[in-house]
Amino acid sequence: RIVIEDYNNSAVTETTEVFTVKPQEIYITYPISTDTFIVGRDYYITWYNEGGVDSVEVQYSVNGGADWTSLGTMGNTKYYKWTIPNYPSDNVLVKLLDTKNSNVNVISDTFTIIKPSIAITSPDSLSHWISGRGYYITWDYTGKFNNVKLTYSTNNGTNWTSIVNSTANSQNYLWTLPTFDTDSAVVRVAYDT
Repeated sequence: RIVIEDYNNSAVTETTEVFTVKPQEIYITYPISTDTFIVGRDYYITWYNEGGVDSVEVQYSVNGGADWTSLGTMGNTKYYKWTIPNYPSDNVLVKLLDTKNSNVNVISDTFTIIKPSIAITSPDSLSHWISGRGYYITWDYTGKFNNVKLTYSTNNGTNWTSIVNSTANSQNYLWTLPTFDTDSAVVRVAYDT
């Protein structure tokens, strides 16, 4: 309640009705605890706030909050586009701080950062390919990379021969097998740096 009193006559007063005063607060809406972010991809950190928060500092931790790295200070746009750094961890946090009052801050739920990966879907251990014919090498991937390189081995990975040094990461490549006879052939698809 607020009481207003006449300075010259204390008998003249007015008292407001009871009302609520809320503290300034920031709430993170993304990321959440079930999220998995992939190194190199862009994600948006999003939030909303109550009260006057003009600008925020965005920080992250890959060790559960023991250490924090600043991503910068910005106007309170309610989002930040973050390119995920190469620090895989299952103990990642994001923190937002009001730049005028560091007591107004919030820490996200714990989430995960993983490295990009490639999983070859063909050929597999049941494949029987014939020299001179064309077959599709196929793969799935997580991460952000535009090109891949493909190699093969006829001796279970002891020696490698190039199929193609760099090709678009289209998740498949038509390969005409050279002439060789082996029961120890393997194919490798790798991120092309």
